[in-house]
Amino acid sequence: MSGSDEQERISKDDLPIEGAPGSDPLAASSSEDLSAEPPAFVLPSIAIPPPKAINAPASRALASGDDLIDLAIDPLGPKSPGPNSTRRVPLPDPVETELFAPTQPESGSNPSASHRSSAFTPGDRLTEALRSDADAASDETIPAFPITPITPFAAPAHAEPVQVDATPTESAPQQPQINPTPDTRYPTPDPRHPIPNTQPETRIPNFGHVFILVVIALFGFVAAGLFVGGALHFQLWGVKTGNQAVTDIHYTLASMAVLYVFSFGCAWFLFPRLWHKPFFAGLQWNAAAAVRYRHWLFAAASFCFVLAVVDEFLLPGPTNAPIDKLFSNTAAAWLLFAFGVTVAPFFEELTFRGFLLPALCTAVDWTVSLRTRKPPPPLGPNGHPQWSLAAMIVGSVLTSLPFAAMHADQTGYSLGPFVLLFCVSLILCFARLATRSLAASTLVHAVYNFILFTLMLVGTSGFKHLDKM
Repeated sequence: MSGSDEQERISKDDLPIEGAPGSDPLAASSSEDLSAEPPAFVLPSIAIPPPKAINAPASRALASGDDLIDLAIDPLGPKSPGPNSTRRVPLPDPVETELFAPTQPESGSNPSASHRSSAFTPGDRLTEALRSDADAASDETIPAFPITPITPFAAPAHAEPVQVDATPTESAPQQPQINPTPDTRYPTPDPRHPIPNTQPETRIPNFGHVFILVVIALFGFVAAGLFVGGALHFQLWGVKTGNQAVTDIHYTLASMAVLYVFSFGCAWFLFPRLWHKPFFAGLQWNAAAAVRYRHWLFAAASFCFVLAVVDEFLLPGPTNAPIDKLFSNTAAAWLLFAFGVTVAPFFEELTFRGFLLPALCTAVDWTVSLRTRKPPPPLGPNGHPQWSLAAMIVGSVLTSLPFAAMHADQTGYSLGPFVLLFCVSLILCFARLATRSLAASTLVHAVYNFILFTLMLVGTSGFKHLDKM
């Protein structure tokens, strides 16, 4: 048998037997009642103090491979007491100096123990040193490491709040950015560099829209004629012939109402679909401007009345004009008053200053642009057309001629009323172009008619003496 096998046999035979008296110096302290203190970290055979209680040399000694192999054979003898009691193991003070020193048997000691100490390996020497230090300091008390029971979802009472750094230590690999080739067919709009509009500018209203309005008005005349024919067939208002219907206020106002309502309804339905904007927005109604400049507009209407007085003095009209026959009675006069202040100004301005005047101004600028090869004025910020001064002057004159001619039948084709209506139309065109508002010219027209009818009302004592007109 080799020396190593003999040494292993002696070591195993001399190991203390569990429960034998005097086999373990630590067994004497097992009867101490330490259950009142919090338990330390308990292993199946020994209670080990917390890591902070072991000094650095001892921890380095325990880290060797031979020591770990020898300590695996339960070198401390009997198992530790029950789970409710804790054995306090003092720290070895000079472990590093006595770890590998030769152990001499003391007088009166057990010779087998001395023989066992001299034959032990370095691991056994560490175990023997831990036992001797435990016997020497059995009366000393080392505070045990307190352990607070941790219940689920409850933090320990002595625990400090832990600050967690959410910043990752290593940045995650970024995905490679794919920069597709930009499609130049659809460039991204940039407010600093707006894309020029390559499409031709559409100015509304233009002559094409005026032509559509004329066609609608022709159908309106047809509708008015059908209404008059049906009224004569049923002899409404006691009228039996066409000659009587011409001078009857009911047929006159009713036929005009049918014409206006039919034309306006068709235009209101059709033109927004052609313009891609609301009807009144396309005509530049702009009621806010009329309210803002109302004082100037009232002054313009008063100036039109002054022109009427001057025209009557310089170029008086006929004494028996066709329009005078409509004032046959008081009821007819009041109907003409209401119609002339509300319905007539609205639809006349809609036709002449809403459609015809902008179309003529645009046509003049377009003609000049063709001859001079210079572009016309651009569209305004809101998409409405802008015109040159020459175009506005020519357009106003060309608009006023048909406006005055429309009323020539009512005035007996007299020169004085024609000149007056032409001048009044120029003022209405100026109000429309200066304010960029169709509502402004409508307001001037309505106020001018209101002044005329008010003077007639006062002069005839409330339309009771129509012979004084």
